[in-house]
Amino acid sequence: MSSNTTRATLARVAWSHAIHAYLIAGSAQSINNEFQFVQSYKPFATIGNQDSLDRLETIFMPVTLATSAIHAKDSWSRSIGPSTRYQGQERCFWQRIERGKKAVWLSTCGESAASIVYAFVGAALTHRDQPAKEMTLISGLPSSDGAPVPESSLSASKQDRLDKAWEKVVLPILRNLVTLHGVDKLKLHGWSILEALTKPEARYADTWDMDRLLCSGYLSGEALLEKVKDKEVGSMFVDEMEKEAIAPKEIPPMGHEWMVRRLESILNLFQLAIGGINGLSDLYGGEAVDLGQGVLFPTTLTEIWSSVLRSINDIRETDSAAYTNGIRLITRHLCQIFNGDPTSYLPISLMTTGEQWAVDLDSVRILVFSHLFVLAHDILLCEGVSKTLLPAAGDAVDAAMSERAFGTDSNGSYTMAGSLLSMLLSTKAFSNGLASPARASLHRVVTRLINGTFVSDKLLGDMTNRLHSVYEDQEHIQLDFWRALGESDLTL
Repeated sequence: MSSNTTRATLARVAWSHAIHAYLIAGSAQSINNEFQFVQSYKPFATIGNQDSLDRLETIFMPVTLATSAIHAKDSWSRSIGPSTRYQGQERCFWQRIERGKKAVWLSTCGESAASIVYAFVGAALTHRDQPAKEMTLISGLPSSDGAPVPESSLSASKQDRLDKAWEKVVLPILRNLVTLHGVDKLKLHGWSILEALTKPEARYADTWDMDRLLCSGYLSGEALLEKVKDKEVGSMFVDEMEKEAIAPKEIPPMGHEWMVRRLESILNLFQLAIGGINGLSDLYGGEAVDLGQGVLFPTTLTEIWSSVLRSINDIRETDSAAYTNGIRLITRHLCQIFNGDPTSYLPISLMTTGEQWAVDLDSVRILVFSHLFVLAHDILLCEGVSKTLLPAAGDAVDAAMSERAFGTDSNGSYTMAGSLLSMLLSTKAFSNGLASPARASLHRVVTRLINGTFVSDKLLGDMTNRLHSVYEDQEHIQLDFWRALGESDLTL
């Protein structure tokens, strides 16, 4: 491990060449009968004496070295001191044992994650099987060209390749990055990778190229020249190397068809990322949405959530079962996020002396939930929020959601609106004596849930019957609910 930041940058760029070499080693190329170039990859194949696990371990080495050191026991602690951002007020921050060049070295090596994900996901997306006659030349085994492979089989094959890339490469890397403490640059790097993977795919068609991993400065030998050792020239050269490094935004998206198949895994990672906001020293290090009352939410996570919602909405007409399952999972995760620890959604810089928070935690809980629900309502519309019936069958969580939801039918099926309204009216998550700003936020989200949505007479009846017994110790909140119901524009 070197503390020389120039070496770390050069090593990261050089490592992209190693990734390129590893993946090209298992590849094959040919020209088919239509004079089209056919490129195939075997990123998880055994090459020589090295099996696929050993190859992955080698390729992951820079990221593994960085994240292992950053996650090491006692490598970070919570400290407090005057903050220039908050006009000298005492604020908490994550104190790390690494300093200066070593800290930069860890971040630089960790940023190799973008190159690794770029390579494996791109290979999964662009791989094409070699024609049978070409495989005979490559392998020496007899074969013959048969009937063309159906398009459905090709699509299934691509989905399987993406599954392997997700399970073996993307998920292990991002789990490590989104749970870091006190290394904001790498945490934001992980979020940006997930954002790129979940973007709409149309705009990225045919732009991926394995050779993008190669750096002209290395290929030309310029990195080895004596003049690069000069401090000023070396700094300029490193800046150029940084520009040539792969950025997360260049990673091709995995596609909505794949996303809806692996929705639960994606949402679990998303929730892990939200719960890891507390690992940031300062949310202002990245772009954020102002939710009001001093509460911010990362723009990158907002974009990821929106992309997931759009992937669900895109299949409404073509795959009703997958669409219904998507609505069910969104409902479940909205409930889990609402009932989670609101301090995990705040950067540590919002903690003051005496472990007090500079913002109202009840407001944080409501505002984060409201932000994500409003996006769901805007994208999934009334059809997804209030009309799609979700089956009660499933695990214990589904059964509990059905049991408590308003407006269930004779089979126990429920809607997102019925489940969320019931949760908000029966929650015990708030502190005693909801403050006025939090109370106003709760009123707004309940009104949003009711207004402009199709509300069944069963749901309306359940809600009306329940209102007499909710928030009995805070009558003003109970009156807020009655007022929201009375002011709403219900469609029965």
